[in-house]
Amino acid sequence: MERLNDKERRLIRWVAEGDWKQADRSLLPDGDGPWQAVIVTADGLGDAKRDRALLLDAVRNALEELLPATGFCYRETVVLIQQAPRTEEESERRRRAAGTAERALACRIGLTPGVPVLRPQQLHRSYLTARETLEYRERERRRTGERENGEETEG
Repeated sequence: MERLNDKERRLIRWVAEGDWKQADRSLLPDGDGPWQAVIVTADGLGDAKRDRALLLDAVRNALEELLPATGFCYRETVVLIQQAPRTEEESERRRRAAGTAERALACRIGLTPGVPVLRPQQLHRSYLTARETLEYRERERRRTGERENGEETEG
């Protein structure tokens, strides 16, 4: 189902898989660093694999239109590449864009930014920190949910 164009394939090999030889500044949005990878999760529209893929593609398209960013779908998430926010106003712009996309697509969106990096070649590091943070949050959510469920059944 998923058809990647050359730009998406190169971004995946570079940012997600760490092949820094694929690093190409022309694949990024205009501007200077620092850069940041942001993992975007989305829930809604059903659980079927095709539904999830369609939702993620719609979320990626919406956020790319609302923000100076480029992205790709990878491992049931969207990975956005953009300049790291330098002010609270720039951070708020990202949150507002996610809110706008949520309302338009009737879904729930989560943003997990990686560490800012100065050079585009380091974007894999930013991606890895975002992935680690997302995995930690998911583990904690499951653990907390299990404890809450356990407490409910014990009482």
